[in-house]
Amino acid sequence: MPRPVLLIEDNPDDVLWARRALGLARIQNPIDVAVTGEDAIRYLTNSGESDPARSDPQPSPVLVLLDLVLPVISGLEVLTWIKMQRRLASLPVIVLTGSDDLNLLARARELGAFSFLLKPLDPKQLVTRLSGRTNLLGKSTGARSRQIVSVSHCKPALLVALQ
Repeated sequence: MPRPVLLIEDNPDDVLWARRALGLARIQNPIDVAVTGEDAIRYLTNSGESDPARSDPQPSPVLVLLDLVLPVISGLEVLTWIKMQRRLASLPVIVLTGSDDLNLLARARELGAFSFLLKPLDPKQLVTRLSGRTNLLGKSTGARSRQIVSVSHCKPALLVALQ
């Protein structure tokens, strides 16, 4: 089974758009969702390690799609934490943003972001960003999607079409 894509996004509308874009981009990996920075760090801390209580170890994600605006622990803080972990430092992180704040994007790039995508995700842009990563792209096999935390107290987003 392919390693999962970790989507770190607190807005349920954006989670829906991202799942749709990943499906349309024919990403065959399972999609795990964390809705807070804390949940993402907990997930990543436990990934790649065997747990005697589980029949199968939780695999490390092959890619992280990271919203910059998260409650409590920001996306920049999560990105910083990921890049400080020796076993996760090479993990590609694509920043998801609805912002045109160039300083914020420059800071994410300095911290090690692999690429950036505007929200809502466009499947064509996603494929373009992942073009050299054939381990993610392939024929859709009905990838399963798992919510690793419950979505609570999320404000609905205004969905803006990409231009």
